[in-house]
Amino acid sequence: MNCFPDPELQNVELLKVNPELGRERRGRLAKYRSRRTEGPLAEVLGKLKNAAGEDGAPLMEPITDCVRAGGTVGEIAEALRGVFGSFDEK
Repeated sequence: MNCFPDPELQNVELLKVNPELGRERRGRLAKYRSRRTEGPLAEVLGKLKNAAGEDGAPLMEPITDCVRAGGTVGEIAEALRGVFGSFDEK
């Protein structure tokens, strides 16, 4: 609840996304993943996790290696989440 609402923002039209777009994107992602070689990606994701576990270790190079191996943003984020955890606002 906002105690000081902006009257100009009261009737903001919300974006409505077509559910078909989500299905199409998931299909494209599945097709992309099926075409890549998993071995090299698993190796560099492991290196990313190891680097993330080292205090102060640089992460840009391991992240770049993951991208070059065909890793998705979600896969890279999940690897980092496994080490650092996720923020829970409680």
